[in-house]
Amino acid sequence: MTKGRPKGGTNKYWTAEEKYKIIKPILDGEKSTMQVTRETGLSNGMINNWVKAYCQNEIKGLKAKKTRESNEFIDES
Repeated sequence: MTKGRPKGGTNKYWTAEEKYKIIKPILDGEKSTMQVTRETGLSNGMINNWVKAYCQNEIKGLKAKKTRESNEFIDES
């Protein structure tokens, strides 16, 4: 039996606020990363990455680094 998203499914994009809400109990010392992993079903590595990013750059560290931009040609002349 395989785990993960079904074939043809789409990735979940988390906002910085959603990420913060998930990791806040870890930051406050109320829960461990493993407890949050079990409760949310997210991977431990992802949660640890979010905690690390928050500790380095606060909420700015949780924002997506890549944005979807239009593929339209922009004439800069």
